[in-house]
Amino acid sequence: MRKFLLTTMFGLAIAGSAMADWSADLKTNMPITDYNKGNASTTHVARTKDGKFWVTWISWEDDMNARLKAQLLDKNGNKLLDPDGVYVSNQITAKYHTNYGMAVTPEGDLIVCHSDSRNDPGRHAFDPYVYRMDQEGNMLWGLNGVKLPTSQNFGGAPYVAVSDMGSIMVGYNDVDEPSMTFVLMKMNPDGTMAWDEPVRTQGIRGTLMPADDDNFYMTLLSGGLTLYKVDSLGDYEWSVNICSKDMNTYAPYPAYPDGNGGVLVPYFYYVSLSIFNNGLQHVTPDGEVTMGIHGMDIMSNEGQNTTPGLAYNGKREEVVAYWSKNMGTAGISLWAQKYDYYGIPLWDEPVQIGDTHPNFGFNVADGVMLDDGSSILFYGDCTGAIKLNLMVEKLDKDGNSVWKTQIAPNAYTDAPAAFYEGDDAYFFWNDNRNIEVASVSNPYGCVFGQYLNLADGTPAGVRQVQAASGAKVSFDGSVIRCESGSAGFLTVCDMAGVIVASCPLQPGINEVTADFAKGVYVVCLTDDCGKTVTKIVK
Repeated sequence: MRKFLLTTMFGLAIAGSAMADWSADLKTNMPITDYNKGNASTTHVARTKDGKFWVTWISWEDDMNARLKAQLLDKNGNKLLDPDGVYVSNQITAKYHTNYGMAVTPEGDLIVCHSDSRNDPGRHAFDPYVYRMDQEGNMLWGLNGVKLPTSQNFGGAPYVAVSDMGSIMVGYNDVDEPSMTFVLMKMNPDGTMAWDEPVRTQGIRGTLMPADDDNFYMTLLSGGLTLYKVDSLGDYEWSVNICSKDMNTYAPYPAYPDGNGGVLVPYFYYVSLSIFNNGLQHVTPDGEVTMGIHGMDIMSNEGQNTTPGLAYNGKREEVVAYWSKNMGTAGISLWAQKYDYYGIPLWDEPVQIGDTHPNFGFNVADGVMLDDGSSILFYGDCTGAIKLNLMVEKLDKDGNSVWKTQIAPNAYTDAPAAFYEGDDAYFFWNDNRNIEVASVSNPYGCVFGQYLNLADGTPAGVRQVQAASGAKVSFDGSVIRCESGSAGFLTVCDMAGVIVASCPLQPGINEVTADFAKGVYVVCLTDDCGKTVTKIVK
């Protein structure tokens, strides 16, 4: 084995080089907020068209007062705004605040709707305000935001959606005691309200997501669960009854894009105090259902089944649904089943994932189905009332486990989010691994992010490529290891094209050690068998 020690420092002073902050250690992860303060909760993440990530969170400044902050990351995990994040709303919110809505515009601006208590020192009123921030951190609609109309100064649980054409729609619960109504308001690009009054729906607990062109999908609880297609004027194009059973009215039921302009809507409903059934419906952009007129029961009359998480592939028109099932004294387990476009099961029986726990279960998040039919599932494996292992697992097309990776230590996890692009996956969550007093109702913690390669479940900085020439290149954070069948030459460039390392190679295993700064580099290995080009990330 030949070793070459390169002592030249490089990377930090090179213009245009990409600095990567994703952690190569799955037991550490990359903190997005201040890890030592542990004052963040309720994380939301959205991705821009140019591959950046907007991350927002509730920042607890003291025991009672909460503000809302944001950070912008590039795809390599670099913070593009102040390292501590910037305020979207510096107005106080009571500890029992409602959730907030966020989305991004086609230009990459952040849109947030957040309810705060600035007009009520007693923290009983929650007025919703809408904000717009550009990628330089400038508040385009003013520091105080735009106040939305309410009946009695109480607007909660807002959702924000931005259409492909840039229309901005906000939905929120307008509380007019003793009733509550989900209302819609459209915003103009300059921050003014497009309508004199909100459009009032006939239900509560709505959600919003963009549809095709200038339209939106809205799920609404109103004597069951209904899906609407709403245009940018607030008019309904069509509606579909998803489930007419006894729903849980304290939880939203969002729709998920199917990759072809339609949506999948997972849900669960009550049968009795001990039996919760769950189901799924697929709706096309024209409002046609494909999984039966009343939807499809996934698991019925076998305990308390949760709303399923989904891994869908629009090319294959297949979906894997996975859910937690509580069988009482028999324990709690995690199950998965694959379905075709019409809801027909593609596996003979549901597949159990992992072990059965006697006391605690699983929190499902979401996933993705790859083009070969294999699936990536993102979930929490609970080890206590407020502690879990955040897991990513790959199943092959037949439901067999290929690999399983724990991407976060044993900790409480709040509001996980995932984004997938080919073999690249980016995970975000909030947990309190550093806070001993955390509880479900008081989830203080830090926001973390993690990159993962879906081909083999490895984090940033641990990559191996088998090239057509037969050469192998791997990287462990400080050493590039090359296995070549003949003599050759190795060149390492940063993302600006500047050569930062080069050396001759001998047949066999060669190691190149360098003081690599964090970043993305291109390795080119040339030998008698051909050329190997691969990317490494530190």
